[in-house]
Amino acid sequence: MGFTPSSGKELQSEFFVPREHSYAAIKAVEQLHEKISPHLLITEVRCIEADQLPMSPCYHQPSTTIHFTWKPEWAAVRQLLPLMQTALTAVTAELQNPS
Repeated sequence: MGFTPSSGKELQSEFFVPREHSYAAIKAVEQLHEKISPHLLITEVRCIEADQLPMSPCYHQPSTTIHFTWKPEWAAVRQLLPLMQTALTAVTAELQNPS
């Protein structure tokens, strides 16, 4: 924890999406690149197998997580999180209910 980017003062967030929506979710986040990059230290993308744990976000569903480690700039990050959530929710909804 004593090295960059994990010094203990950074902020972190993570979004889970069904694995079949991984590409679209990553593209949706990439569309926010100009707004996100100035406040971001690192991003990780992980794939997680479905599990049998009822309270897990991966319950019966293989998932992809997009993890963000942010600079300790809460005012800016607080403004970005709803934008990211809206973009990811829109992608997931669009792919589940194509017109």
